[in-house]
Amino acid sequence: MSHVFISHVEEDQSLARRIAEYLEAQGYRAWYYERDSVPGVSYLIQTGEAIRRAVAVLLIVSPDAIGSY
Repeated sequence: MSHVFISHVEEDQSLARRIAEYLEAQGYRAWYYERDSVPGVSYLIQTGEAIRRAVAVLLIVSPDAIGSY
């Protein structure tokens, strides 16, 4: 099933969770790393696959995200 991929830095994980909860309450499906990843598989592989299957990508741009490059 396709979903909205939520891209964020670790410092914004609570915001990502709240956005996912809101989207899901509206009938959408969301994917974010802390909840939807599985142990033992490279995060790069999981993230790439989740982006590939997504119908939309939501990028959280915050001061923490800007400062993380």
